Amino acid sequence: MQLSAIAQTSGTIFPGEQYVPINLVIYNTGTVTATNVTLFLNSTYTLQFVTKEINIPIISAGSSLSVQAIANIYNNATIGTYKIPLTTLVYSAYHSLNVSVIINSNQTVGRS
Repeated sequence: MQLSAIAQTSGTIFPGEQYVPINLVIYNTGTVTATNVTLFLNSTYTLQFVTKEINIPIISAGSSLSVQAIANIYNNATIGTYKIPLTTLVYSAYHSLNVSVIINSNQTVGRS
């Protein structure tokens, strides 16, 4: 079984934002259907998940499933792209996944 994931947001994420919905798309690129998948959301610098875990009943082989998690962005987050670790538990085995989240600046650059 092979799982991978991507993170998608509906807009720009800024430092200090609260309760940001993040869509996590989990891909099962393997040939075995994954059932009773538990997705553990690990908080790390820049992003603290409000949602701690998500249970996914089934991800068919060769398909994907989108789930939504809620996160807060640290006030002191700097601009950049961050890899956020996720952990899945499938068939009594843990798998590590990484998703990328982009933090942008909410500051305006002016000219004089």
